[in-house]
Amino acid sequence: MIVGGLSLLAAVGWREWGTGVQTARAQETLRVQLDQAFPAHPIPGGALGLLSIPRIQLDMAFVQGVAGADLAKGPGHYPGTALPGHAGNVAIAGHRTTHGAPFWSLDRIRPGDGITIQTHAGTFVYRVAWVRTVASTAWWITERTDRPSLTLSTCTPRYTSRDRLVVRAIEVSDLPARVRGSSIPRPARPVLT
Repeated sequence: MIVGGLSLLAAVGWREWGTGVQTARAQETLRVQLDQAFPAHPIPGGALGLLSIPRIQLDMAFVQGVAGADLAKGPGHYPGTALPGHAGNVAIAGHRTTHGAPFWSLDRIRPGDGITIQTHAGTFVYRVAWVRTVASTAWWITERTDRPSLTLSTCTPRYTSRDRLVVRAIEVSDLPARVRGSSIPRPARPVLT
């Protein structure tokens, strides 16, 4: 029983602490890539931009993709949703309890809070419109929106993947006319924990 208990503690420790170390290393690499130049086109698993949420002291690089390997590096942009600077819904998922838990405090965000995204296309400022819990099958959260929007999602309650905690924000900075409107396919389902 002692060996079994120690093995369980080691597994939990690795999941909570070890994955955070891996994500911190990945973030260092992503920031170096972004310091050199923001990519003009999304590369699966590659750095796409910077996400800043002052309310929860989040300042991280985010990547293109929501597969397990992508989200192990940090928050991930749902392929098929709008890119920052384009009309529509920019959707980003992130872990809440592992891999550095970038969205651990997402439940502390309030309507009116500011969120900033920086990419090759510029800096985009959003104001939170609402925060709510939805079913994990609520794919409407990634659907195209009429107004330029940002949707952040993570699992809730913590340590489960039963539901999704969703933050919807509306862009408050001007969009360049050259990037308005585009056809966007349905995104892939993220692997969140």
